Amino acid sequence: MKQTLLGIREHAACLSYLIGDIEGQTKDRLKWNQISEWLDIASGIKKVSMNSAIFKCNEMCSQAWEYDFERDSLLSKIVTQITIFNFVWGALESLIDYVSPKDVPTNRGKVNAICDYLNENYKVNKPIVLYNDVLAELLVNVKKVYHYSELEEKFKLKSFVNLSGVGLQVVYKIRNKFSHGSLCFSEPEEWNLSKPVDDKIVNLATRIVLLSIQMVLITLFYEESIMIQPYEWGDEEVDLLEYLNILHLEVVDSNDDNQLSLFN
Repeated sequence: MKQTLLGIREHAACLSYLIGDIEGQTKDRLKWNQISEWLDIASGIKKVSMNSAIFKCNEMCSQAWEYDFERDSLLSKIVTQITIFNFVWGALESLIDYVSPKDVPTNRGKVNAICDYLNENYKVNKPIVLYNDVLAELLVNVKKVYHYSELEEKFKLKSFVNLSGVGLQVVYKIRNKFSHGSLCFSEPEEWNLSKPVDDKIVNLATRIVLLSIQMVLITLFYEESIMIQPYEWGDEEVDLLEYLNILHLEVVDSNDDNQLSLFN
């Protein structure tokens, strides 16, 4: 058996349900509900459709129409992933507000603060399972795209950032491209030198944020004994920390094309 990741929307849904379960066992119900809701919305986003040609001249040549069709198809994938990402990022920021980590004196900001929090308090010897694989895949893909290539230098440790926080450092820069309007969009494959991977980069960035939320929760509840009842487990209860380490995984039988859930 080998480990693989849930789809990004199912991952967000599992995390949303879990935080809803945590909500029922804490005093700060309103705040936990807010975090859960952002993730729940992210999990429900199926597709954002693009039709940029609708307001263009009807007398365009067939090649121009073909280009617009292919570009809209590509942009639909990218914009869908960005939309999901934005709601997952909202959940992260809401969680950071709840944790309220101290500022890094020479590197202020929420993301630096939560990276420092993980650096000092995440007591597990290595990041959550498959985090390193996702981070490595993100690095491979940013190298393929010119307007992401400058992020390569962000894949490094700092005095307040260990491996558990490197992903957020990189993803924060990707997020800034969205929010500050500095993101460039690749051309469709037929008009490009290589196959576009922009949607994959954003998907991987979203995954890093989800896994980082799990590591923050592991850190936050590390010394507490909390039993929760995941929706996948029916009536069975499981330790919160145990579940946080595996909720994003499913198992694939190498001799069978059918995926088997960890919870079956």
